[in-house]
Amino acid sequence: MDVLVVDLTHGGITLAKELKKYFDNVFVWDIYNTVPKEKKKFLSKYFKFVDTVPKRKNIKIIAPVHCPLNITPDFTHHEAVNFILQDWKNKRDIPIIEVTGVKGKTSVVWMLKEILSHKNPLILSSIGIFLKDKVLKKDVSITPANIIKAIKLGKDKFGVCIFEVSLGGTGLADVGVLTNIVEDYLIAGGKRKASEAKKQIFRSKITCCDYKTLKKFYKEYIGEANTFSINYHDDVNVWTSSIKYDFEKTSFKVNVDGLKTLKGEFCGNIRIETFAPTSHYLLNVLAAISAALSLGVKTKYIKKGLYNFRGLKGRSSIKRKNSCRIIEEINPGINTKTIENSLEIAKNLKNSVVIIGGQYGVTCEELNEERVAKIIDNNRDVNVALVDEVGKSLLKKIKRKVEYADNPNKLLKSFIERGFKNIVFVYRSKYSDLSKR
Repeated sequence: MDVLVVDLTHGGITLAKELKKYFDNVFVWDIYNTVPKEKKKFLSKYFKFVDTVPKRKNIKIIAPVHCPLNITPDFTHHEAVNFILQDWKNKRDIPIIEVTGVKGKTSVVWMLKEILSHKNPLILSSIGIFLKDKVLKKDVSITPANIIKAIKLGKDKFGVCIFEVSLGGTGLADVGVLTNIVEDYLIAGGKRKASEAKKQIFRSKITCCDYKTLKKFYKEYIGEANTFSINYHDDVNVWTSSIKYDFEKTSFKVNVDGLKTLKGEFCGNIRIETFAPTSHYLLNVLAAISAALSLGVKTKYIKKGLYNFRGLKGRSSIKRKNSCRIIEEINPGINTKTIENSLEIAKNLKNSVVIIGGQYGVTCEELNEERVAKIIDNNRDVNVALVDEVGKSLLKKIKRKVEYADNPNKLLKSFIERGFKNIVFVYRSKYSDLSKR
């Protein structure tokens, strides 16, 4: 039997190499034309390059869920990873957590890393591949094929896997997490929505899902999936009470009822202190707690791990420069909800400004500029400045007068020198890109 692997930009080469063990002929289609000529020449020794589906009787087609094909593939890239790693999974008693969603994925992964640090976790995230604190590889995407790379780099020296996965799960996970779908953006050339692709996470043994997301998009899994919410509902499994928000450490009580776990059912409550300055950060914490409890992790590790979590440098974190507090949200997936939340944060801070900007082309998920412009115009009581490529484009759409600069670091320095005490910095980019400026 033959196989065609479509899309060499998002992990297709990794999949093709592994699939040679199982198929007579492996065809590859560089549908986005991103493979350099020299590399293509080298790979041609092992694979047959095509620019359409080969006319073969027994051929299986593998393509990512976001690929704009005119035919339905036999398997997604997620399913191919499951096929390739199933034997590895069956031979080892190593639990796997997969995290997907629109917002909060990376933060949840790194909260879980702190909670499960005693297990020497193997981590795949948009920051890189890590073995606990050791960097194995930087600048990787969260395409499902990179799970294979992570496992090979880990060399079986880990006791748990925590994988951030784009657009759904592979079905390998003991616990899957769907953080939220705050924006149901279009994929596959506008033919599908992100919510359809992320549905793959429900192939996990146990899935933990944001309560509102489950109610809106996945009603068929009500009663089957574990749910988390800040507020109590009759059919929610994990919720909070007695919340005391603080920019350094927020304290709250976590209430749990009827949560399905790998070891049975969990009911009870936990007192938590952690970095969660606003409600959307708190929801990420609840996602991590739900996943850890579902895996059967003891509450003492959850409490200790979250207490040690101080946010992610350049993602969701707070730093100080002189007498100025800088609240950073630097993320390739910045969207309208992030900007809306940031403006809400600034409303509660004296002598503050929100800097919004960044670059395009860092993720498949683009920014709805019209909605962002409207949000900025509707919050005239908040000081706003725009920066870089995204800021320049927004400047043409907003009606109010705001400051603009093309260099984010110079703009930050300028506001600090002018005596601003609080800066909310929202930047659409990889942190490493910004730090090189």
